[in-house]
Amino acid sequence: MCDTGSVDQVSWRAVSAAVELASSNGIQPSSVFAGLPLTRKKLPQLRWIPWDQYCIILENLERECGSAERLDEITQQHYHRLLADFAPVARTFVSPAALYRGVAYLMRPLFPNQHIAGEVLDRGRFRYTVRMASNARGCITYYRGSLAGTRGMSQYLSLPCATVEQATWDDRSLDCTLRLPESETALSRVRRGSGKAMHAVAEVIDELGAELRHYIHALSSTHDVLRQQSQRLVLLNRIGQRLSKQTDVDALASTLIENLHQQDRKSTRL
Repeated sequence: MCDTGSVDQVSWRAVSAAVELASSNGIQPSSVFAGLPLTRKKLPQLRWIPWDQYCIILENLERECGSAERLDEITQQHYHRLLADFAPVARTFVSPAALYRGVAYLMRPLFPNQHIAGEVLDRGRFRYTVRMASNARGCITYYRGSLAGTRGMSQYLSLPCATVEQATWDDRSLDCTLRLPESETALSRVRRGSGKAMHAVAEVIDELGAELRHYIHALSSTHDVLRQQSQRLVLLNRIGQRLSKQTDVDALASTLIENLHQQDRKSTRL
């Protein structure tokens, strides 16, 4: 059964991400925890942190950054680094729209007192909304920072930041529409190309991409999936690195076949 906190608590992982953001920019964790009975080592033991304390952590971080604009800047540039090792395979199999839908889903259990929703719109746009679902204190730093972090999320895929088409926020909500960068998955590139191998390659890439998306989805309930599936993911990552350098459809086909895991090779007609 999933371990969840009360409505006005946040997962320790959300707090840890804020502390990591601070540390990566030369800010001492003790400054972020100023006035609170918390330390970096205590976070995993506590598991759930009161919302009020989380707000204070974000406000302390903003103070240490010197301005709200500076905090936005480092937030936008930070979070994509967490999965840097898997950027090649992610970019090859996961589209920006799929990534943003997944992020919206994964954020919900971390913040029980927020209504978080993501919707893929037409013309490569994505709407992301976050709204306070309780009577807890407001925190404009959280909602403004959510916009910055969401805009930079596409960098997980080694793609440019999303463009903000519209955004409104206050101390209890965020509503924004982003224009996502063009997908660079192998499937998208194959569909934009031509050649006899196109349909067969697209089918296999789509199947492998579905498997990878399953792994990413499973991360919301367990953090052991990457280790459990390490052999498959190492091979998928190698495919991603090589496919990312190919533009010709036939080259994509041969690269994919050469690097398929044996289990995947048996399941395809190629």
